[in-house]
Amino acid sequence: MGNLRTVLAASAVALLLAACTNADVEVSGSAAPGPSVSGSSSAAASPSPSGELTTEELLALLPPGAELPDVQGAIVTAEFFVSLLGKIYLDLDTEVWEALAAADCDYCTHKVGEVADLAESSWRAEGGEVTVSSSAVKGTAVDDGYVYVLVPASVADLYVVSATGERRLAEAASNIDVGLQMVLEDGIWRVNGVTIEDR
Repeated sequence: MGNLRTVLAASAVALLLAACTNADVEVSGSAAPGPSVSGSSSAAASPSPSGELTTEELLALLPPGAELPDVQGAIVTAEFFVSLLGKIYLDLDTEVWEALAAADCDYCTHKVGEVADLAESSWRAEGGEVTVSSSAVKGTAVDDGYVYVLVPASVADLYVVSATGERRLAEAASNIDVGLQMVLEDGIWRVNGVTIEDR
């Protein structure tokens, strides 16, 4: 998913979407991609009074296994996080994405800003679905206390559509490797950093 400012500049719209395939992101950690999965709870968690998701609410939205305090829990959470990459642009909703982002994840913060830019514009996103190659996902715990997860994924063509129906290709479909640095905070695996490379 590429930088859309160039695509939309011709229409005088300042909009930036995900730079999945060519992001120059400093790695303070890595984030792993995940399959599209609905929550693991059959009952919807009610929102917290502060408007931010509590640990219990977030765990109820994550797939089974995300609660594990080991490498497997980090992998499950990382895959889920990556599955949200296209979805946050389509739904203009970053609540779960932000809840899974550690404070030091610059990549995560950058994506939240891009979604906000899109929400404020007269354009909307279409496509850009992320499909994770779950069988090829790898995770490794290291002495620094982090778990590093590598997730191969495919991203569908991403389009932007104007209020008048004009449709433009913003980023061509691609195959990527997403590297995530995962950290366990308050019983939740969170994304501390992300790198993305074309495959």
